[in-house]
Amino acid sequence: MRNILRKKAVFDIVLVSECVTISCMAMIIVLVLTGCGLNSKVERKYPYGPVDFINYDDLSNWASHPLIKDMSDSLSQTYDGEINEDLCDVFFLYPTSFTKTEWRHVSNASLLDDEINLKTDKTSILYQASIFNGIGRIYAPRYRQAHINRYYDNGPTQKPAFELAYQDVKRAFEKYLGDWNDERPIIIAAHSQGTTHAIRLVKEMVDRHALGNRIIYMYLLGMPVKKAEFQEIQMCKDDSSGYCLFSWRTYRKEYEDNYTSKSRNSIAVTNPVNINDTTSWSKRSMKKEAILWKYNIAYEKTHDTRIMGDMLWITQPRFKGGIVGLFLKNYHAGDFNLFYGDIRSDIKRRLTFIK
Repeated sequence: MRNILRKKAVFDIVLVSECVTISCMAMIIVLVLTGCGLNSKVERKYPYGPVDFINYDDLSNWASHPLIKDMSDSLSQTYDGEINEDLCDVFFLYPTSFTKTEWRHVSNASLLDDEINLKTDKTSILYQASIFNGIGRIYAPRYRQAHINRYYDNGPTQKPAFELAYQDVKRAFEKYLGDWNDERPIIIAAHSQGTTHAIRLVKEMVDRHALGNRIIYMYLLGMPVKKAEFQEIQMCKDDSSGYCLFSWRTYRKEYEDNYTSKSRNSIAVTNPVNINDTTSWSKRSMKKEAILWKYNIAYEKTHDTRIMGDMLWITQPRFKGGIVGLFLKNYHAGDFNLFYGDIRSDIKRRLTFIK
């Protein structure tokens, strides 16, 4: 298992405490979209022990599934009238929504905690997974996610917590492949803790495996993914490449600290505004829609974007009537939705190559 628990990687994800910090600052409320706000009031009984299996035949154990009505079925009014082409499947792994400080001693979330599930659905599933609505069938399993504190407590519960979460993810993926995929092309998309598990999943089941023939794209956002992480899978480098990786972590222009570097080139970073631009600023005039705090309102041309070392730098997002994050330097919470329209437009175009 990749050493995702080392402090260096930990700091990158925990800097905003999976966007808890964002939700606590009034001017940052615009980025609640991926897991902030709606903290669970009471952690309910935990019916599952560490060796129990989640039954993924039960559709209530899916945050998104083609056979149920869920938040990923939403489509912002910005995209009204778009044709549902249903070209592929999307297996989506959401970020940490189990963040409340008073439950930091609990290693893993319960799938029966309605408030955590609601928080997941109204943030990540709505503002991230829905990017792919009308493009493919979306599958997002609920999993017993590790509490955010497990990323940096270095205690005896740390590794078992992530192991339990990963085994849920793997079991759900196997169920999806066996019962619902029907050899359709697959996109794997994940953010933050979801990416932690997706990296391992891809290593164990996709990279150098026959299944790789069905995986057309991977969006592994919010965690550092090494360019050499996989043996066969490479970064997406042009407009028509497939079986490749998109990855980025979003920061304010000029940001750098002990855990990020503008000169390091070992981490996979994609410019979602212009994949062909790896060395200069993609101007905001090229920027497509960002979905901020109101799902049915999209903003275009919000910021300039460029790759800088192991980071994706953006200028402070601005839009008619406001700005985003006056003092914010880490845009981890917005890795997907700041580029909502850019991802959606690009993948729709790319999928024409696999028809």
